[in-house]
Amino acid sequence: MKKKLAVLGGAVSTLGLLGLYITNRFMYLPKKDEKDIYEREIQANRLVEREYNTLPKEEVTITSPFGYSINAVFITPYPEGKFMIFCHGVTENRWNSVKYMNLFLKRGFNAVIYDHRRHGESGGKSTSYGYYEKQDLKAVVDELIRREGEDIQFGIHGESMGAATLLLYAGSIEDRADFYIADCPYSDFGQQLTY
Repeated sequence: MKKKLAVLGGAVSTLGLLGLYITNRFMYLPKKDEKDIYEREIQANRLVEREYNTLPKEEVTITSPFGYSINAVFITPYPEGKFMIFCHGVTENRWNSVKYMNLFLKRGFNAVIYDHRRHGESGGKSTSYGYYEKQDLKAVVDELIRREGEDIQFGIHGESMGAATLLLYAGSIEDRADFYIADCPYSDFGQQLTY
């Protein structure tokens, strides 16, 4: 009996360690270097420094409900205009959102690009694939409404993990945006992790 309990205990311990290892692999997925992403976007002509640098903008630090800082940039070429908030994918940062931002700037929207938790210049210790990020998105929305007023019109665009984040925000936190664009969110988290 003791031998069976020892074997069972060893198996449970092994599964626990394996679970801890797998969880850590996903929550602490290696991030891409911020400067590499910036250079990649320049090389691909999605970020034209000269144009970006002439845009009226303000770097803003927003406090996450979890206590760390969220790095955001409010880009406002249109006074009292509509806004788009952009949520990037896992291992990326705000520079990856510029390609989408440019499309909306051409259509009369102002923009908010920001770094998700544990990405770019934002704080946070882990990546939760939208679970905690949805609360940070709410903080970004709250800051936009605080600055621009309750009657502002805005949409939220998300790519990959950013799309999952905005869907979780809209479906479980609040539905304050006028519209959402969910670009390639995962449909099944288990399948995404397996992939």
